[in-house]
Amino acid sequence: MSLTTFLLVVIGLVLAVLIWRSLQPVAGIVFPKDDPALQAAKAEARASLPQFWSAFDARHPDDSEFGLKVNLKPGEPDGELIWALDIERNGERISGILGNRPVDRAYAEGQRVEIDPAAIVDWCYFRDGVAQGHFTTRAMFPHMPARMVAEGKAALGWA
Repeated sequence: MSLTTFLLVVIGLVLAVLIWRSLQPVAGIVFPKDDPALQAAKAEARASLPQFWSAFDARHPDDSEFGLKVNLKPGEPDGELIWALDIERNGERISGILGNRPVDRAYAEGQRVEIDPAAIVDWCYFRDGVAQGHFTTRAMFPHMPARMVAEGKAALGWA
């Protein structure tokens, strides 16, 4: 086999792997957006958002990892819900870094995005190693395998 043929085969394999990886499903849980428990969790999170902002502004030494779950496409019935981390707030402007790979390819994991306050559907932070908020996460637990629930609760300090 010539060097040129070998290089073409290697390049072809690399491209095949990259294409295959880009077509893999995104991490996360597919959940009916009109589920009554999920809707109630979103409403509870929105109603208690002042508690999040109070903790965010106070920056108690035992508080960390502030995050907001947002709809990347507010106003669209099938919008994508995703956690934004490393929250920044400057006056009325809110931004965060996308915490996982979005389905919408216009966005990327790790990308800083502006957050419309109306698009916030949940919030979280850790106080003394125990997660606060996570209303939608709690609503999803009954639909998840027991092992995932146990791992999730342990990671959130709830076990």
